[in-house]
Amino acid sequence: MKTPRGLGPVQSFYHTADGWIYLDAGRIMGETTARLRQVAILRASEGPKDLTGRILATTSPEAIAQLSIAGIPATTARNVSDVLRDQRLLDAERYRISISDDGHSLMQTGRYAGFSRTQRRGPMIPPGAGEHSRKVLEEAGLAAEEINSLISCQAVISGDKVAHILPISYR
Repeated sequence: MKTPRGLGPVQSFYHTADGWIYLDAGRIMGETTARLRQVAILRASEGPKDLTGRILATTSPEAIAQLSIAGIPATTARNVSDVLRDQRLLDAERYRISISDDGHSLMQTGRYAGFSRTQRRGPMIPPGAGEHSRKVLEEAGLAAEEINSLISCQAVISGDKVAHILPISYR
């Protein structure tokens, strides 16, 4: 049997028969046990630590419905794969899926705030250290030999783009 994961029995993730839910009754902690008993989620002899077995025996929608009747906030906890397929999040650019330089999928965080009049769309990829040095100096009017001299005496850094690859997973 999986144990709750969170701050305590009334602010935790719970395994259900078909997935996971998150229960957040931290603001009403003192009333939680009584509310859970009123809707028969807990028996009179049980307390919040007994929730694990009771919630595991129900589906996520059933558990959320029962908790909602008790006035206890709860929601479905989605798997990463479910979140990555959420078209609303993709359209809002909350994250971006791209192909890394070594050919693997790469998930990157996206925009967390939107500004309707000045919204920029698309990936924001940082330049490598010195990636644009030569071009900027050329546009400023420096000759190629002057640029090479600045680079050779290390007054200016010249480099390539950042390689976007993930290190080996630790698991």
